[in-house]
Amino acid sequence: MSVTSNEFKKKKRKVDCFRSCCFFSIVVIQTTQFSGDLRKSNLGVGDSRPARALWHAVRFYDVINQKYVVPPSQSAYMYDGSHVNTNQFDLIESQPGDNFSGIRGYHAIHIDKVQVIADFTLGNKQYLQDIANASTMDGDPNTNGRAGRYTVNVYQSWVDFGNIVYFSGGGEPSSSMTGNGTSSPLFKTTYKVTPWPQVQKFQVLGKPLNPQPIPVGDTDKLDLKGISYAITNGGSIIRLDVTAPDGSTYKKYEKNKPAAELFIGNITRPNAPQYQYPVQGTIDVKTIIKPSLPGVYKVRLYINDPFSREAVSQELQIDYKGVGGNNLKALQLVPSTKPPSGNIKYFNLQVINESDTPIVSTIGFASSPGNPMNIVNRPTSFTNYQWITGGNIPGNQNQYSFPPKTPVWVNDIPFQVPNDPMTGQPDTQW
Repeated sequence: MSVTSNEFKKKKRKVDCFRSCCFFSIVVIQTTQFSGDLRKSNLGVGDSRPARALWHAVRFYDVINQKYVVPPSQSAYMYDGSHVNTNQFDLIESQPGDNFSGIRGYHAIHIDKVQVIADFTLGNKQYLQDIANASTMDGDPNTNGRAGRYTVNVYQSWVDFGNIVYFSGGGEPSSSMTGNGTSSPLFKTTYKVTPWPQVQKFQVLGKPLNPQPIPVGDTDKLDLKGISYAITNGGSIIRLDVTAPDGSTYKKYEKNKPAAELFIGNITRPNAPQYQYPVQGTIDVKTIIKPSLPGVYKVRLYINDPFSREAVSQELQIDYKGVGGNNLKALQLVPSTKPPSGNIKYFNLQVINESDTPIVSTIGFASSPGNPMNIVNRPTSFTNYQWITGGNIPGNQNQYSFPPKTPVWVNDIPFQVPNDPMTGQPDTQW
């Protein structure tokens, strides 16, 4: 069939558009020198052969949001509204003994365009650039985070395209041969990609998120939920960044493993659909604060995936009330009418819960006679203190309920009075 002059001009404009909009300065069908890890073509690492630079069209499908990634800011790199123009280098058997066994194509991206392609792969731009910059000609992506470096025309640095997608949290390409690589793409390939992690919940368990700061004590917990995504080798990694009342900052639970592989608080990884890595659970407040430093703590939750993509929560401000916390305050301490029994004396204590929510807690006295009205939530942490009825055991008679803003008398609290070292009898100071 003959081609009219106008049809020829249309085809020519299409090729010229590809050449001008392409990621690279290489003109299609140009023969160039290509070197790198060529082992799949029965050559070695660092070997070099002439190659043709061909047109390879790629698009990216977000499997979570179920749509193709089409960044408006990068439309210049696309030719049909969804596919991105890239290059594939096909080696030419040019030396005696060359036998590529039909495997001659190397899909690569110029090192200067890695951050551009990150808009399509949904990867972390700086992380991908660092990976590319550190790459060697050993093309194993699982070796020290390397992406596989190639050299084109002796001095141009390129990296393996599929590895850049992998380090973006993507993968599983599907390809079809569609043209000659010059006036039409040799291949059209679709990669699956995934979005960045999300923080879905971060608050104090059982308490409203506002107003802040939120009063907390030793028995309170932080309630968290989040998710990350990846096509292969995914996982959710959690971290808490804490600013203490004295202005010091520190991190908690910063690990280089997904939360699913760690026991931290009550964090679990629920069963989830393919490509999804949820994380949820609770963390005890007492594990992230400084017990001797009451006041307002500012906390942020970070959820990372293994590809340096990160989600961060809004700042959560919690007002820690110190040992015994929970906004319980002693109002009056008086002797009980219950008769002493040996070293055991009994007291009545009036307590008010200054918070807006009910509190169930144990109570007790500090071991120092000079500070007998201190309410402690974990009395067994005081070395000189002894609970006669078994201590901080849920459900025993030392558990008391305190409604909000209402004074409550707790009667007949047992206390073991220490002996006077001089007389060997109960200390009369008590």
